[in-house]
Amino acid sequence: MKSVRLLVLGAALVAAAPVEAASKCRPIEAARITQMWDHYRKQPTAAAMSISGDFQCLSIERTYQVVCRTRTTHYAHPSIVIRTVFQSGNGIQVRTEADTAADCGSFVRLMDEYNQLTKDTLGGL
Repeated sequence: MKSVRLLVLGAALVAAAPVEAASKCRPIEAARITQMWDHYRKQPTAAAMSISGDFQCLSIERTYQVVCRTRTTHYAHPSIVIRTVFQSGNGIQVRTEADTAADCGSFVRLMDEYNQLTKDTLGGL
């Protein structure tokens, strides 16, 4: 099975993520994105989030995760992004994992969006 998974720990590593994604991009089957979404959707503490636009998102309270998948209107569809908040020492970090069945250029653009979201969110802390 081909796989593309991007893992970014914390805001300090965010800038390098698009290069890593481009060099390691190997899209997976679209059905696998659906399987992953179904897995997260069935978690006991999963709740739909009211986010409009090109994403459909879930909040999973028990694991401190936000899972979003692209809608058909998004240029990187189908893709899924899993963000997990966790404590590391005295700090809080956000781990971002992503898989796509879209082309690599679109996937890198999607990761750029998430990197900017991380910078915007953590930059104010």
